[in-house]
Amino acid sequence: MKPRDEDYMHHILGAISSIEAYTAEGETAFMVDRKTQDAVIRNLEIIGEAAGNWGQTTVSRFRNRGLSPFFRAPQLDRNTP
Repeated sequence: MKPRDEDYMHHILGAISSIEAYTAEGETAFMVDRKTQDAVIRNLEIIGEAAGNWGQTTVSRFRNRGLSPFFRAPQLDRNTP
């Protein structure tokens, strides 16, 4: 894993930890607290962005561990207007 990919992994693990803490009081508490919902959504965005920035070697290493292409951000062709 490249050093930068390790940084992304730390971001993912930190976001997972935050989500677990924010949702520890259960579904009912989560559903009535808009701030907690926003915080969880933001951390899910962090996970998606970090996973989308992983290099191909790292993605290949975790291919059979639930890292579906569905969760990877599409690669944009910067040459297309």
